Amino acid sequence: MFRSQDPENVSTPRTRRSFFVEDVDPTKAFIPLSSYFLMSGFLSSTSFAATYSIWSGFMTGNYTQLINAIPRLFQTDAPHTFRLVDRQALVCLLAFFLGALFGHPKALLNQRSPTSRFWLIFSTAIQALCTAAASVLIWTSRSGTIATDSLHEVWQNRWTFVALGFISFSLGLQGVVARGLNTPFGATVVLTSTFVELLSDPHLLDFTRFVYTRECKLAGCASLAIGAFVARTLMPVVGDGETLAIAAGLRVLVALSWLFVPSVPSLESSNTGEVLEKIATDGSNEQGGVQSSACTIVNAAIESAPTTSRDGVKAIDSA
Repeated sequence: MFRSQDPENVSTPRTRRSFFVEDVDPTKAFIPLSSYFLMSGFLSSTSFAATYSIWSGFMTGNYTQLINAIPRLFQTDAPHTFRLVDRQALVCLLAFFLGALFGHPKALLNQRSPTSRFWLIFSTAIQALCTAAASVLIWTSRSGTIATDSLHEVWQNRWTFVALGFISFSLGLQGVVARGLNTPFGATVVLTSTFVELLSDPHLLDFTRFVYTRECKLAGCASLAIGAFVARTLMPVVGDGETLAIAAGLRVLVALSWLFVPSVPSLESSNTGEVLEKIATDGSNEQGGVQSSACTIVNAAIESAPTTSRDGVKAIDSA
């Protein structure tokens, strides 16, 4: 009397757990990734204002500074020790590496997806905790706020060294998380590569239409500038520890923003023809970031679809 339904064709109800394990759509993560750039500027500006020589997120300068310290050890007219700024650069570099390794896809939660909503929220929350720990340590150190020059920096005791490590750890983790999304935003930590990619974009001066890759890079550059400006403005007013506390609060907001990023479409919730049309549209786009994101969406959709739907798509693809 009643027709039995094929269990493979029955849509699984969306549960809270399935919502958190879903992969987000990287092309819709414009706000969180722009906020990552903002945090890079915010935290790097804070560390530079207090040390006058250390950028907690820009490892090119820290790495070069350490290399320059090695020849000095063999000079007869120079002290054979690492200066304070050299030790701070070493702490930042090592902490950044640890943060990046912590975010490696196989370092935690074996074989996890770098685009899963749970991982993005969890990793950003870890960044917030590290920033909050740095804030407490700086407040405990009772150090000054603004360095007047490289010889009178205010972060000099052991608490500030650990705080620098926490800040760099959070930025290293942030860079790997952002890079795992494979978007035009890149790693969101440094602007050197972003500037090069932006200025070499063939559609840089084409203002007659929306160019996704260009707009992402412009938004990143603007966000980093805003973060650096706000941090440097707040430090003499509220203090360096309090400024980092505000940064930790912003990190929490960024973590929560991943809740509102749409998931990748699946064949269970969308028409097969719409997905194939999405493939054709994104495949013809010249922008690499959009095309790679489209491929990520389609692959995730095919893998999460019922067996019969997957077979249909594979048959269409082979045809």
